[in-house]
Amino acid sequence: MARVRHASAQSFSAAVGAAAASQRSASGRPATTASSAPAAWAYGAHQSSANPAKAYCEGHYLRELPDAAIDAFLALGNEGGARLAMNHGAIADVPPGASAYSHRDALVEFTTSAGWTDPTEDEARIETTRRYAAGLEPFASGTYVNTLAEAGTAALRRVYSTPDLTRLTTVKSQYDPTNVFHRTHNIQP
Repeated sequence: MARVRHASAQSFSAAVGAAAASQRSASGRPATTASSAPAAWAYGAHQSSANPAKAYCEGHYLRELPDAAIDAFLALGNEGGARLAMNHGAIADVPPGASAYSHRDALVEFTTSAGWTDPTEDEARIETTRRYAAGLEPFASGTYVNTLAEAGTAALRRVYSTPDLTRLTTVKSQYDPTNVFHRTHNIQP
């Protein structure tokens, strides 16, 4: 099976080609990651305290990775950071409803992010990230809560399945009926 751990901008096209051509393992799980960002950025070094004070990210899950999605990903260029990570391993072993994580059947997770320190770059950096996310939106089947850019119930429906959101709402109503824990992507009681 072809494995791609990381690809620099120069070798990204070949990496995505290898990722798309890779076969699933005997367990039926892919094991591929490709990124248009430098290695440190792709593996989370941008989250350290020594790096940018501002950050913005968006993402999507894709249940399939058709050629059109790969073309859309490659069309993003290398102006910012974007990656495709194949879901695999234990993530797919947990049955639906066993946890709040609803996208265990997704083949690929796409994430795009930007980090910066100059406040005059806010609009441009956020717009670039949004443009990247919009490029893969037609292929999306949902998103991870940590890459959700908007708020509200409609946005949460992209993160959680209906049964999972119903269960989380019940738990929230029971343990936090006054909505004390209301920061980030809040589930209303």
